[in-house]
Amino acid sequence: MAKPSHLSVLLVSLVIIFRGCLAANQQQWQQPNDCQINNLEALEPNNRVECEAGVVETWDPRHEQFQCAGVAVVRHTIRQNGLLLPQFSNSPQLVYILQGEGITGTLFPGCPETYQSPQQGGFGESAGRSQQDSHQKIRRFRQGDIFALPAGVAHWCYNEGSTPVVAVVLLDVANNDNQLDRNPRKFHLAGNPHQEFQQQRQQERFGGHQQCNNVFCGFDTRILAEAFNVDERLVRRLRSEKDYKGAIITVRGQLQVARPPRTEST
Repeated sequence: MAKPSHLSVLLVSLVIIFRGCLAANQQQWQQPNDCQINNLEALEPNNRVECEAGVVETWDPRHEQFQCAGVAVVRHTIRQNGLLLPQFSNSPQLVYILQGEGITGTLFPGCPETYQSPQQGGFGESAGRSQQDSHQKIRRFRQGDIFALPAGVAHWCYNEGSTPVVAVVLLDVANNDNQLDRNPRKFHLAGNPHQEFQQQRQQERFGGHQQCNNVFCGFDTRILAEAFNVDERLVRRLRSEKDYKGAIITVRGQLQVARPPRTEST
């Protein structure tokens, strides 16, 4: 785990990269010289959410340093065989892998032909095609990697290593691609995780009572069943209203997904 001073340097570097690459034209949010790097302070997370297979920590986005930079910060700690459930944000994100290794998947709307690489194993061309995943791009990651996620792009992370994965995420809430207000939000496509930015001054424990935070909870069960052509029992499982495992769950055995060859590790 990074010490506060080290994390402060890391956040400053990421803010400079992120704002320079993705939001260079957002000067209307603050006046010149409003943000002074020499006035930065090392901050501890304000909120900690315990999950079944890890921890989600956030810094208060209302703090003047984050308000000035136009970003919000999350730190995910994913234990071995832990899966950060699919989610997306209303703003672009920059993810820095501080520790560990694993695989991550991203789903780009409108691009069905994304990652197309058959698994190795000598099953023949036709068998190889059956192993392909045409709905998402799957990549391996390791310590030191940085990857960017556009607004609205769903993603997940899986720890297939022997040490915890620690990922620091910056959300560029001041970016023009954010079509909502500057409050950071996460929209979950599975499970029933806590909304980590909504209770900054309260310690939330795994297993506590909460409302349904899955995007499917906003739709009627019958309508979803008709749209997905499945029975309503499966829809209720998708809604996960009584699931209190959090945003990071434990995968029993090994995650079954089309993996890219290790020779393509970044």
